[in-house]
Amino acid sequence: MGGGAAGDVAARLYCSIPSKAGARGSEVGSNSEVYFSIERELLEKPQDVEEAHLALYLFNNKRLYSVLRELSSRARVTVVSTPLSAYDRRKIGYAREIYGGITDENQNLRLLIYPHMYVWHGAEYAEAGTSYSLHVKSGYITYRDGSCKLILTSCNMSPGDPYHSELAVVLEDPSCSSPYSAAFKKFFEELESLSIPWGSYRKCTENLQNELQVAFSFAFLGGYRLKDWSYRFVDAAFFTGPFITIRGEGSTHYARRRIVDAMRSAERRILVCAQHVHDIAPFNSYEGPTLIETLAAKKHENPRARGVVFQDPFTMLFARTVGEEISFGPLNIGVPRDELPARVEEAACSQELGFYTHVLQGQLDIYALSKEDVREVL
Repeated sequence: MGGGAAGDVAARLYCSIPSKAGARGSEVGSNSEVYFSIERELLEKPQDVEEAHLALYLFNNKRLYSVLRELSSRARVTVVSTPLSAYDRRKIGYAREIYGGITDENQNLRLLIYPHMYVWHGAEYAEAGTSYSLHVKSGYITYRDGSCKLILTSCNMSPGDPYHSELAVVLEDPSCSSPYSAAFKKFFEELESLSIPWGSYRKCTENLQNELQVAFSFAFLGGYRLKDWSYRFVDAAFFTGPFITIRGEGSTHYARRRIVDAMRSAERRILVCAQHVHDIAPFNSYEGPTLIETLAAKKHENPRARGVVFQDPFTMLFARTVGEEISFGPLNIGVPRDELPARVEEAACSQELGFYTHVLQGQLDIYALSKEDVREVL
C-alpha cells in the first residue's frame, strides 16, 4: 500500500499479486487482498456514512452484499450493475440470490440496472457472450461531516473470476470539493439517472428467454441522452461512458488522446497495467494514434527498452497465427519484412517452443494454444 496527498486529498494505493493460481479465484473474486482492502475502506466509519454509491460491473459477491446491507442500516446505499443476462454459468447463482433479496421498496438499499450494450455485441473477449458497457468498478461515499471517499479498482470482486493481479485507488477528500470529487459526483448522478430500478427491469424481462432479455437490453436505452462534460474538472479527472462526451468529443476518444499524450511525453519509462486494451483497430471514426501504435513508436525510438507484460494473454493477441504474433514486435521496431522469418525462427527456438516448426510455416492458430503456451509466445 502506498500513501500520498494532492493538496488536501489523501491517496492510498492497494496492489496485490495473488500467491495462488487457478481458474476459479477466491470466494470474494480474483484478488482477496484487494477486495478486503476495499471492504475495510467501506467500513472505516460506518456510523458517519451519509450515502454510498457503487458502480459494479458484476454484483455476485455475497460478502460484499452483506457489507452493503450493514451500511444500509445507517445510510442510503445505491448499487448500479448489469442485468442477470450479463453473468455466465460460473457467476449466475450468487447473482440470482443477491438480486432476489433486493426489492424496490427498500429505499436504503437500491439496485439499479444499466443495460446499455456495446455496438460490437458478442466481442471476442466476452467469450461471445453479452457485452454490457458498464465495466467500471467504483465507489463514491459521502459522510455527514461533508467529506467524501472515492474508490476505483480493477477488481470485479466477483466470485468465479480467475486469480488476477489487481489494484485499487482510494482518495479521501475532507471537503469533497476537489476536481476528483466533482468528477465522481457528476458520473454517479448521470449514471443513476439513466439506470432502471431492478424491480421494474425484472417485471419487463422475467418472462423472456435469455436471448430476448439481451435484445431488450440492447434496445432499452436507445435514447440514452448524451451528456457533455465541459467542466473545468475534466483536466484533472473524468469518466468515460457511452452517454458521456467531453467538450464535444466522445469520452473514450478523449481518454485515448490523453493517455497517448502522456505516453508520448514519457522520457524514461512507461508502465502499463492492463487487462483489456482493445485498441488495435478503434471503431467510431477515431483517426488519431492508438495506444498500441504509441507504444510501438516509443519502442522504435528506443529498441533496447523493455517490453510489456499483460495480465491475461488471450486479451492481448494481435494476430491469428503464432508466426504472425511473434512477428508483430520486430515489425513494429523496424525490422525489414524479409528478415522476419529468420527472427521468428530464432525467437521460437530460443524459447524452446515445441511447436515451432508449425510456427515457421504460419499454420498454427494461436487461439488453439493453452494460456501457458500463449504466455511463451508473448
